[in-house]
Amino acid sequence: HYTISCSLSIPSSTVILNSIQTMAFTKTKTAIVVTALAAIPIGLQWNENHVLKQRLLELSANQTRIHVEPNLTSTMDGMTGDASGSNQTVPNGLRRSKAPKASNWPGDRATFALPRELLNSLNIGVMDESTLAIDDKMKTVLELTSEETQQLEEGIRALRQQIWDHERSHVEELEVSENRQAYFIPAFPEVGQEIKEGIGRLAKDTLGDERAAFFMHRFSILADGRLRTFGRFGEYGRQIEFTYRDDQDRIGVKVSHYDGPLEEGKHRMQRGASVDEVPQEFRHLFREEVSPAQDR
Repeated sequence: HYTISCSLSIPSSTVILNSIQTMAFTKTKTAIVVTALAAIPIGLQWNENHVLKQRLLELSANQTRIHVEPNLTSTMDGMTGDASGSNQTVPNGLRRSKAPKASNWPGDRATFALPRELLNSLNIGVMDESTLAIDDKMKTVLELTSEETQQLEEGIRALRQQIWDHERSHVEELEVSENRQAYFIPAFPEVGQEIKEGIGRLAKDTLGDERAAFFMHRFSILADGRLRTFGRFGEYGRQIEFTYRDDQDRIGVKVSHYDGPLEEGKHRMQRGASVDEVPQEFRHLFREEVSPAQDR
C-alpha cells in the first residue's frame, strides 16, 4: 500500500510535464542528427561549386587574352581614342598588339596561291611576234617541258608559213614605181580558219585539254592584235603601200583593211608607220635579191 500510495501521491501534472520534456528532448536530438547528416552533402556541394567557379574564371581569363592582328590596330585606335603604340586594354577584353604596323609582305615567299579565275587577268605573254618563241611566263604557268615547248613552237611556225605561202600566191600588184609600191592581199577567212583550228589541235595534242584552252585563249587575243605576222587569219583584205624618200632614207608603210574585194569592200581601219626596213609581216611578199654569180 505504501508504494502504491506513494506513486499515487505524485501529482499527475508532474508526470505529464516530465513526459513532454522527455519527448521534446528526444525530438530535438533527432532533428540535430538529421540536420547534421543533411549538412554533409550540402557542404561538399558548396565546396565543389567553389572549385568549379575558380576554374571557370581562370579559363575565361585565358580566352580573353587574344592577339590582335596588325590590320586591326586602326579599329582598336578608334575604340580607345588613342593612336599610340602602347599596349592598352580595349573593350571586350582585347589587347592592343605590340606588332609593328609596317608589313614585310611579300617577304621571301617564292609562290602565292591564286584563284583560277584570276589567271586570265594576269599580264602573261604568249610568244615573240618575230621568232614565235614561247614567253617564259607562259612556260612557267603551263609548266612546259623543253619537248613540249619545241613541239609547240615548231608547229606554230609551220602553220604561219602556210599563211605566208597563201598570201604570196594571191597577192595583187597595184602599183610599182621608183618611190612607191602598192599591193592588195584578198581576204581568205576559210583558209585562215583552218589554220587557226590547226593551231588549236596542235596545242591540244601537245598540252592536253586544260592547258591548251588557256594557251589558245591568250593566243587568240594576241593574234587579233599585236601578232600581225598571222595576217589576222585572212579576216580582212589588206592594201599595203610602201613609199620611199631619198632625203629621209626610211620606208613609209600604210596598211588599210577592207571587207570583201578592194573595189567593193568597205574600208575598216588603217595604220601606218615609218620604218628602217620592210616589216616582217610583209617580207615574204618580195623575192630575195639574187647576185649575178648565183643567177648563173
